[in-house]
Amino acid sequence: VDNSKGSDAATSALVNNTNVYEVVDYDYDAIDFNMNYVARIGNEGYTTLQDAFNAAESKNTIKLLADISENILVGNENLKPYNKTIIVEGNGREATGKWTFGRDDHNTDNSEITVKNVNFSVYGIKIDDFKSVTINECTFKNITEGNAIYVAADEFTSSIIVENCEIED
Repeated sequence: VDNSKGSDAATSALVNNTNVYEVVDYDYDAIDFNMNYVARIGNEGYTTLQDAFNAAESKNTIKLLADISENILVGNENLKPYNKTIIVEGNGREATGKWTFGRDDHNTDNSEITVKNVNFSVYGIKIDDFKSVTINECTFKNITEGNAIYVAADEFTSSIIVENCEIED
């Protein structure tokens, strides 16, 4: 049985010289780990978090499946507007790359993002021109490059919310 496309898994047994198959629930997290995915939207896996952000549609949840070290730029892909509402569920994973939400070009003025349960180290989060950013239940430890959370807000930024986070020097 080919499980690479997210179909149900099956087990088989030989009964009276006949294969009998039993369909069981598919464990997407186990398959994602085995396929070297670092993020998932629904049943679709991605080998980089940047690819997941680029593919995300509004109201998608991106789930981290592994620790990551890549730098992320959300918005400003070929200067196209990125008007999306996205949730990142970190699952307690560690992020050591720089996460940048938007750039000073107003292509992300209507974007909203929620980042939950990510452990940041080395780099933190830079916010520029996003309508709304919520950072919840994240940790920022050993930030050696820049600030834990850097905000370059303008008249288009309506809210930056940081809740239940731990920030250490």
